[in-house]
Amino acid sequence: MASDPPRPPDADIGAAAPPPGRDPNAEQRANGPLWRRQLPGRAAGRQRRGHSVGRLNLGDAIHDGWQAFCRAPRVFAAFALVVNLAILLQQPLLWHIGSVARPSTDPRDWALYGLGLAVMAALFLWGSLGLGRGAVLALQGQRPTLAEMLRWDGRAWLRLLRGSLRLTAMAGLPGALGLLLFGLPLVALIFMPDLQAGLGPEGTRLLALLLLALLALLVSLSLMAMVYLTVNQAFLLQIVLLEGSGGSDAVERGRRLVDPHWPLVLLLVSLMTLLNGLGLLACGVGSLAAWPAVICISTAAYRQLCEGERLLAETAQPATDPAGMTGARPDPER
Repeated sequence: MASDPPRPPDADIGAAAPPPGRDPNAEQRANGPLWRRQLPGRAAGRQRRGHSVGRLNLGDAIHDGWQAFCRAPRVFAAFALVVNLAILLQQPLLWHIGSVARPSTDPRDWALYGLGLAVMAALFLWGSLGLGRGAVLALQGQRPTLAEMLRWDGRAWLRLLRGSLRLTAMAGLPGALGLLLFGLPLVALIFMPDLQAGLGPEGTRLLALLLLALLALLVSLSLMAMVYLTVNQAFLLQIVLLEGSGGSDAVERGRRLVDPHWPLVLLLVSLMTLLNGLGLLACGVGSLAAWPAVICISTAAYRQLCEGERLLAETAQPATDPAGMTGARPDPER
């Protein structure tokens, strides 16, 4: 009696084989985001090997991101150099306000200073989008070009700007509120002798301690909010670039994506911050490699979380036949 043909080691137990010549995931890959169209299936491989699906794997994210950077390190470094040179060219706009000891009193100098900060922020957002596009292409196995990263995408830039402004407002609101409610009264109490004389020594001391304690509490809450939002929005660039979301939608999407994995994303953000810091310590030249590598790693982590999210959603919804029997897959030709 002839023996049965060998079964592939990665075949799903209890799953019906797809019709010959037909890929059941072809339509989904064709209609999905750019990086999903050539997804190598790492998350599915972890599922077959019994690993946890939907949970961020830092080792895989760092490995995939570094491999993506190594596909075109000179191109990534050249683009980072172009962005840094563009930022340095507008540095004279920041020098008109003078030193801390002798600040300028001319409003035009402060207007130029504000213009310089705005130009720096605009160039940084443009550079982040270019590196993000390069990271997506490199994670697909392609070699990104400098022209692709230099390409201007006004809509994506505006979406990233709206998301960044909203994130900055959310992070700075507690601190600004604390300075307004308790910082200004504390300064007035210190520099108004008439008010101190009216309150007396004991009253002045107690009021100053109360205002100082409340100010310290709000500043602490502000720092905690900044840390939470920094981790919570670690993939804001990728969401804006690949999902087309902006403003409040991008911030909300980042919260939903990161909250289940917040401790691991905190560790990832800490490692990326350390890498950026080491790049800056290397006479600033190291940042030409550190900045692109960090964006490649974060893009790989974002891809991993999104693919795990999709697989978990598919696992939570088993196929049901027309008769209501769970576990059997309906014939796609019917």
